[in-house]
Amino acid sequence: MHVTIRGKGVVPVPVRMYNIKNVSGEIFPIGYSMHERLGDMKRFFLGFLGVVTLAILLFPGGAARIALAQTSGDDLETSLSLIRESLEIIDTIHDYQAIFYKHERVNGRLFPEEKIFMKWMAPQYIYMRFEQGEQKGQELIYVQGRNDDLMTVSPGGAMGMMTLDIATDSDMALKKNRHTVPEVGIGPNISLVLTTLEVDLQNPASTVWVEYTDSVTFNREECHLICMHKSSYAALSEVYIYRDTKLPAGFISYDENGELLESYRYVDIQTNVGLDEYDFDPSNEAYDF
Repeated sequence: MHVTIRGKGVVPVPVRMYNIKNVSGEIFPIGYSMHERLGDMKRFFLGFLGVVTLAILLFPGGAARIALAQTSGDDLETSLSLIRESLEIIDTIHDYQAIFYKHERVNGRLFPEEKIFMKWMAPQYIYMRFEQGEQKGQELIYVQGRNDDLMTVSPGGAMGMMTLDIATDSDMALKKNRHTVPEVGIGPNISLVLTTLEVDLQNPASTVWVEYTDSVTFNREECHLICMHKSSYAALSEVYIYRDTKLPAGFISYDENGELLESYRYVDIQTNVGLDEYDFDPSNEAYDF
């Protein structure tokens, strides 16, 4: 068994199932007396008490924060609070631009990572320019409710003069993408995490559990890390949130074999830079539509 001490990681505790083995790890022999069994249990609890006492001495105030790792009560509470705080901050943002790194496995094929310059404006204006990867040179604009909800795409390269209007969920749009364009961005990514957790936690059959790490280095900056294990979305999802801005820094998911499913990273996020409708207009002279 392991216990988690908030802010101090996982502490191993030498526990054994007493209806199966004794403290030496041996199967109970026939005739193993209740007195012997109680003696073993007494030694275990004294040992466990020693671990707890050591935790109290080394980490003052930690005794009240000890919880089984897979129930992760404190981790779950802290993670949900942080996710909701991030969403509340995003709701106050009128617009942002960022560099978006996308690395996805689609239909079993892991595509090279793509670097995308992205603009977003409320309620749902999106511009993307692919700067690295198999779709390099491509540009697209999507505005919710405009152009029959179709996105305008310039393929780039030799076909750069051709402009297409296509549905965001069409086979063409999803040929090299796991998600539709409206599902991309810091808001949809963090909303997906919250929705997944809320749905799974209400499902009695769910095995989801959460780990929280207060500070890690990601995108060369300090971030919070939330690990969502065994959710209905993926075997493991890592959610990185910048410590200073509380904005999402990354969302990475793996399958049950540890293979990468998707990785989304957001760097150089600049909020409320004064974007307007011209930034999402194909006639913008800075674009190649």
